Amino acid sequence: RQSGLVAGFARLMASTGYAIPGAVLALGALIVMGQLGLTLTGAGAIFALAWVYASRFTTSGAEPMVAALGRAPASMGYAAESLGASPLRRAVSVDLPVALSGAMAGALILFVESLKELPATLMLRPFNWDTLSVRANAYATDERLAAAALPSLLIT
Repeated sequence: RQSGLVAGFARLMASTGYAIPGAVLALGALIVMGQLGLTLTGAGAIFALAWVYASRFTTSGAEPMVAALGRAPASMGYAAESLGASPLRRAVSVDLPVALSGAMAGALILFVESLKELPATLMLRPFNWDTLSVRANAYATDERLAAAALPSLLIT
């Protein structure tokens, strides 16, 4: 429930990743990893993919939780403070239960969005590691449309 210049700037910076295409973020990750001398084999590829997913989908996962916290009346927190609850106790007993529904919705949105992210996954995935969208794309590219139907339906 922070407001102010720093919190607004942090929120703006966290949301910029959603506006940038996944291929551009993946290319940036490839450049940075190349400059650091890291390779895209094994754990390096998974790290790069997690880095791109985190920068791309931070907003998708966090916004439902922010919305859930915004719907809660401020008087709930004030009541906990007036009853002598410490900031940690207030967070655990008041803010966490309110944010839980938003966190679950955000996790579901994050899961679906990461399933659909094809460009970054194609560029950064380890060898022989296919996600559902990569498999559907491979089937569609080979014009095996009947085989591509089920993975495509599961994604949407």
